[in-house]
Formats: sequence, structure tokens, C-alpha cells
Amino acid sequence: MKDKDIIICRCEEITKGEIIQAIRDGATTVDGIKRMTRAGKGLCQGRTCRPLVEAILMAAVLALGMMAAIWLMGGAA
Repeated sequence: MKDKDIIICRCEEITKGEIIQAIRDGATTVDGIKRMTRAGKGLCQGRTCRPLVEAILMAAVLALGMMAAIWLMGGAA
């Protein structure tokens, strides 16, 4: 199983790849990801998946911040 195929939201069967795609498509908050993917809208209302969605979003934000810092210093990202 590839990393992108890991199920993050079991209630709605949303994968890590779908969450990452939502971030690429402009979701900047957990609620934005929820609206775009339905992750967290299932029976448990995010009690199971919200921490995972938050971690994926934080990793994306940190990666973007690192790329921006490299670009500002004149390096190649």
C-alpha cells in the first residue's frame, strides 16, 4: 500500500492522498479540508481522524514554509 492510499477518515473512507490534494487545491484549515473531502463529517464527527488531518496539514505548512525560506535566501527549492 502506498502512503497516499492510507485511509485517514474511516467513516467517509478518505485517503491521505485526497487530503493532500485538498491542500494543493487551496484548503488551508482543517475545516477547509473537511468541506472539500468530507473527512470528519462521518459518524464520529472527526473524533478519530481530526488529529491525523491536523498532522497532515501541519506537515504541509512546514514544508511550504521551508521552501519559502530557501527561496528567500536565494537557493533552489
